[in-house]
Amino acid sequence: MSRVWDIDYLLAAHRDGPAMMDRALIYRYRSGVLRRSMIAALRGVAERHDRELGTRNLPLMPGFAEGGLFGGFVLCDWSRAAIGKLKPAGLETSLSLLAAGEGAPSAHFVHYDSPVTKRPIWGAVERACLVLEEPLVTPHTLLPVLRYLQATTDLARGADFLGQPGFKESFGALVDGRRSVELPALIQAFDERVLLCTDRLTNRFDRALDARAARRRQGRARPLHHLRNLVTHRRVGDLIELVSAFDERRADCGWTASRLVRQFYGITVRLLDTPTGADGPTRSMLVWAALVLAWENHLSRCVREEKQGYRRGPDMLVTVIDGIGRDFLARTADADADDPLSGRWQDIAQTLDRCCRGDSDDPLATVRDALVDGLAAASGLRARQAPWWVRHLHAGALAVIGQVEHCACGPVAQASDAEAANADALPPSTFAALIGRSRAIASLRDFVQRRDHGMDLLLHGPQGAGKRTLARLYAKAVLCDAPAPDGSACDACEACRTFGESFDFFEIDGGSVTIGALTEHLINKLSYRPTSGRRVVVVRRADEYPAEEFDRLLQPMENNPDTGFVLLACDPHRVREAARSRCHDIRVRSLAADEMSALARAICSARRLICDEAVITLLAAAGGGLPGRLHEVCAAVAGSPTPTPQEVRRRLGLDWADELVARWPWIVEGAPAIAVDWMRSSGVGRTEQARRVQALLLHVGVRGIQGVSSPSPLPDQVLQYFSDTATIELAAMLERRAVQRDARTDALWRGLVETWLSDRLTHDWQFRRRPPDDAGTKGD
Repeated sequence: MSRVWDIDYLLAAHRDGPAMMDRALIYRYRSGVLRRSMIAALRGVAERHDRELGTRNLPLMPGFAEGGLFGGFVLCDWSRAAIGKLKPAGLETSLSLLAAGEGAPSAHFVHYDSPVTKRPIWGAVERACLVLEEPLVTPHTLLPVLRYLQATTDLARGADFLGQPGFKESFGALVDGRRSVELPALIQAFDERVLLCTDRLTNRFDRALDARAARRRQGRARPLHHLRNLVTHRRVGDLIELVSAFDERRADCGWTASRLVRQFYGITVRLLDTPTGADGPTRSMLVWAALVLAWENHLSRCVREEKQGYRRGPDMLVTVIDGIGRDFLARTADADADDPLSGRWQDIAQTLDRCCRGDSDDPLATVRDALVDGLAAASGLRARQAPWWVRHLHAGALAVIGQVEHCACGPVAQASDAEAANADALPPSTFAALIGRSRAIASLRDFVQRRDHGMDLLLHGPQGAGKRTLARLYAKAVLCDAPAPDGSACDACEACRTFGESFDFFEIDGGSVTIGALTEHLINKLSYRPTSGRRVVVVRRADEYPAEEFDRLLQPMENNPDTGFVLLACDPHRVREAARSRCHDIRVRSLAADEMSALARAICSARRLICDEAVITLLAAAGGGLPGRLHEVCAAVAGSPTPTPQEVRRRLGLDWADELVARWPWIVEGAPAIAVDWMRSSGVGRTEQARRVQALLLHVGVRGIQGVSSPSPLPDQVLQYFSDTATIELAAMLERRAVQRDARTDALWRGLVETWLSDRLTHDWQFRRRPPDDAGTKGD
């Protein structure tokens, strides 16, 4: 009998490639955390035997391992459910075939505590087979496990952690002579040390950081304190402290999911009660509380799975809290964003609707009601002078507690797929026809060259970055009968000519209102073998795919080695974790300025637009690095065969500087009454109008006044084509006003800039305009 740790087998396969097999292999797993890696290694073994990895159900029959008609390399999963369906004679026959050691090699997955391992014949089975075991992590197995994790981690490729003092010793508290832990706990500890205690550039292990993390694990973390710091300062370090505090309670203190979520809601309510002065809670506090409501589906799922005593995957509760924190940091990075909750309104509305149902089985009903009450009170303190999104939050919360008629909480953003709308405007046929996105293309070419058609991919990036185009080109190359050596489709074979009509290519929209029926149809189609031996499924808007529907795809993703799934998402963290763990991550970045210019020339040429370099530069800048948006911009100006910069600016709404030039006299005068009326009636929003005035003031000051420099440059593409003559005229008007006031021109300019850069601009002006309460009675 040969017995090997699974980590040693996988490490050897990682370094030297899969080895040939001359007998059956039995994999005795405990947690199953390495099942996916083991299946990938066995797929490589099958290729070395010139066969394909396929699955077979119990019971086994004579000749089962010969591969049958298709010459497959057999993988059999001896799960409890499969064993329970067997008759005693079928189970005995299956074990006897393994004990005889006859036939071609095969692989068998058996849980460590499976009842078949207690049968008398099991000893003969192990003597006839190669046995791989998932070890418990003890002081004896710690070093081999760390070697495997170091060699295969994607957090720091090529790093030598074991050669650094203190790294191995840092696991002493987790693994000592008195106890052992299962592999997932050590993997989590390893990832925490790599992420939190090593330098990202040099991969050097910092013992001081590890000691600080150890102190947190010993019970010194205070969640409310860290949450206040996170909301106030918006630092990643405070998020790490907050997540560590909850991780300590979950892992070390043994808190239940229900208790942990209740505390999480409780500290959010206490955060809203924090005194912050006359203006009430800060903008960041309201965003945080709203995001907690938006993420409630994820939190309640963790509570529900623990209550039912069953989880589909690993414990994700602390990971969900980390996701809320990172979502918060991303949304509050832009302090002037008109809608910091964009894309989350539908989730918030669903949670608020749940409050109205009064479900007796709802485990979060009490804490949710407390949070909604706190949010209603907190948002009400700012509602009078607040932006629209705060007013919508306030109205939605009030509707729930019965003070006003129920109304929709904010606009539900119907995601328009710009890529789908513009993918056919200039359809590329191969990777070589694409401009930019070289890193993503290189990764996709590599997967095509491997011919590993069962590899699942996750392409994520901003909307309009070209994810759908990349996915379709990748699918075309995979289905190609004779792909080029560089991984591109030949664009000449029958598969390439009929791409899009093939029965081996599917595309599904995860955000569709009929996603249930679409999912059922797709699963039906996947039950048949692909006609070409290869199949690709592209899932658009995978981050909007309903969780319960996406879970139905997990088994087809696992059990179809000839089918590759390509998930497309703007926010990868909203994709189901069980699906993300199966996918290779590829980020699709925005295009650089020169790439956008080249793409703009190509689009204009395809649309037969005659554009000079000034127009090309303007179109490329308006595209914002996103090919999908650039297609929309070019479509907006396609009405004129020879567009001019002025016409392009007018069509794209980039001519606001002309209006401000007409209003320059009262800007120089600083007339607050006129300014407030104009900002109210302009229709573009107070914040945007203030930004425009700031940009023009800074432009005129820097370009038209000698000896001044911009305190905070606000570049704007609208001002790229602002004429020098107009700049000089506006500067001259400033100089005349300075002479009238007997002041220096640069001093007047700086005063205006300071006024328009002030966050309290409109509040102060409105206060100055408001008449006193007794204005109408004086003099009577």
